[in-house]
Amino acid sequence: EAALGVGLNRLALAAALGEEIDPQALVAEPRGGGAATVFLTAEPGELEAVEGVEEAQGVEGILRVRVYRRPGFVVGELRHGADRVGAVQAVGETRDEALERARSAAALVRFRTARDRAVR
Repeated sequence: EAALGVGLNRLALAAALGEEIDPQALVAEPRGGGAATVFLTAEPGELEAVEGVEEAQGVEGILRVRVYRRPGFVVGELRHGADRVGAVQAVGETRDEALERARSAAALVRFRTARDRAVR
């Protein structure tokens, strides 16, 4: 959506609900040179704190920094997409610039966990 203006999540939801899809919603409108998403992960254990989100949001080209989990959540081993704890989305003049911005912002977000012996 950031790069082409096509809201894939909205389209997928509409299709799943059997709603009619406006053909205009499928028309791409290039908005920039590139866009990228970098997913965030955390070490297994009980999530104690999330730090650096505001710093990450301040990086040039960052559209959003989303954290899916809150303190108290028990983070398990990373096995599939639902085990991620957040995402950073960025735009840039090129795909590479967008990816570099997203990676730079993601590096600022820190998840502090207390390793729980029951989580393995």
